Amino acid sequence: MSLATDTIRYGLMAGVGGVRAFHKRCFWGFNEHCPGKKEVRLFGITDLVKKHFFHQKWSPMAISGNSSRDRNIRGGSERGKKVDQQVTKWHRLKSDPKTRPSTLDKFRLKADRYTNMVLDALESKGWTILATQVPVGNVDARLGTAVDIKCRDRDGRIILIELKCGYNGVYDMRWPACKAWAWCVGNMRHLPANARTYSLIQMAWTWVLHNRSASGPKANLAYVLHISDDGPAFHQLDLALVDLLLPRFRDLERKRVYRFQKLTVAKKTWQRKKKTKK
Repeated sequence: MSLATDTIRYGLMAGVGGVRAFHKRCFWGFNEHCPGKKEVRLFGITDLVKKHFFHQKWSPMAISGNSSRDRNIRGGSERGKKVDQQVTKWHRLKSDPKTRPSTLDKFRLKADRYTNMVLDALESKGWTILATQVPVGNVDARLGTAVDIKCRDRDGRIILIELKCGYNGVYDMRWPACKAWAWCVGNMRHLPANARTYSLIQMAWTWVLHNRSASGPKANLAYVLHISDDGPAFHQLDLALVDLLLPRFRDLERKRVYRFQKLTVAKKTWQRKKKTKK
């Protein structure tokens, strides 16, 4: 991988105007390798995690409650978006010296139960929120994502946190346990194909992208914070998982760099032929 640091930001999707909506966010990135020295659109990592490390029949949505078409049933994904928004708002209020203590108390009273679980879990460990929804990515691989919460502990170490909501009673369960595809594939086939493994691989990919693009001190630790009806649970990222991920990441980076180089050359050739016809 290149040693250059990529610049990653949030932006509007093509064709979306007005105020930026949380659910319509996308990522844009730039480095010296970008075609035409222009920003390029980055793509998420969720589908890639499933494609490269899980059987095609396995689905995290089916066990989280997100597959329901009933709008009155709130799956983990929908509740997770609400928690992300409220944690971001809490950090903004907490960081503002003009915010009154009564305002913070009112916020906690009105906040979702899962949001309060997240804030209580961080306070119990003595971790201070530095930022939320931090955009990170890799321009050469055309990948972008966000760190849900970036914290600092009492010893000054930087901690990345991936929030996961839902999966009540099934977070550590292989689904279905009787199938051969209840295990991961590739160099992670020794890991059970459950929501916990899925979340940790996502966190590992976020860790790589953070160290690739984020300015300032690199992260020291990473956790998946799972919030369910049973309460909060921290799952620490083992850096051995990152070592298993890196070969796939470098391979993806090489393929996408080659693909976008070909597209750039093809576009220039087409533009040159178009001018000749005129």
